[in-house]
Amino acid sequence: MVDLQRNTSKRWIVFDRVFVMIILLIAFFGFMDARNIDGMFKLDAVHQAENGWNPNDNVWTVYWSSLQPVLFGLWIGTLAIIALVWYLVTKDKSETAAIFLVPAIWIIFGVQDLLFFLFSKQTMVSSVGCWANALIPVSLISKLLGEVCPTVTSFALSAILGLFLSWFVLFKLKYLEWPKRKTK
Repeated sequence: MVDLQRNTSKRWIVFDRVFVMIILLIAFFGFMDARNIDGMFKLDAVHQAENGWNPNDNVWTVYWSSLQPVLFGLWIGTLAIIALVWYLVTKDKSETAAIFLVPAIWIIFGVQDLLFFLFSKQTMVSSVGCWANALIPVSLISKLLGEVCPTVTSFALSAILGLFLSWFVLFKLKYLEWPKRKTK
């Protein structure tokens, strides 16, 4: 096995491969989110057929208050575990931060949700709405644009901003050299 703490050329190859796997993991999150939301729409249709529409008692109230926070925690927890394993292998804080922060930025800024739309029956044009306020950057951009609920424009601007920010974070952290301690 290669010592990733000493062999930096192999380390970059492994880092890049791990990063590609994280990108695939984010795509998987988007795919599973699409399947989950499709199921929620079916549950909602059955619930409304039996009970009618009630804004205080519906499937989406349960989803946003219970299920969505658990999924978000699962995604962030998975990224934290991957970053922790990287740190245990390499002992490099900046690379560990990059492995965690870049995909977390994608989730928080809505890039993962773009992948959701790729895999979902929903279209971005018809599906972006007030739910996107849960993404703080989308909500802030929407307010700056004077929108009541986020539109495709504010959502896309947030995702593009997230991609640029994550690229900057990756570049800075991947090549960051921590100061060495002087030994006496």
